[in-house]
Amino acid sequence: MSFAVAILTNVAMAGSQSEQIAAYKKALKEVPAVEMPAKAASVVAKAKAKEQEETALNVLRAVMEISPASGPAVVGAIARVAPATASKLIPMLPAQYQPSARAAASFSPAAVGVQEVKDPYVADPGPTFNKTDTMSVGTRRYSAPN
Repeated sequence: MSFAVAILTNVAMAGSQSEQIAAYKKALKEVPAVEMPAKAASVVAKAKAKEQEETALNVLRAVMEISPASGPAVVGAIARVAPATASKLIPMLPAQYQPSARAAASFSPAAVGVQEVKDPYVADPGPTFNKTDTMSVGTRRYSAPN
């Protein structure tokens, strides 16, 4: 496992894009599929700010060669550490994975152009409690746990 970490941290030194992808692919094959999004995100987070986008693209290419079904989760994990890259990563996925990737990347709304929309008909004074231990939020009422 330490060999994989060494490869992942030093891949930026590799020459061509195909060499970098091959190095990421070799290192990510050693990681269990469940841990692949976290490992991919940590690699992108460790990259220099100028190289984050290129690193994210190369890591996603390597992941898609290893396990295409992991693509949406990897995009979501990368979007949390480098929000600006999500808009470039989502189109790289096959069409059937793009909606899932958008949902996964929604943890970083600015990255995919999602804006918070407030309901104009519901005043939001914040949660309040009345004497019967029920909480009112807007027009909905929730009972407090006993």
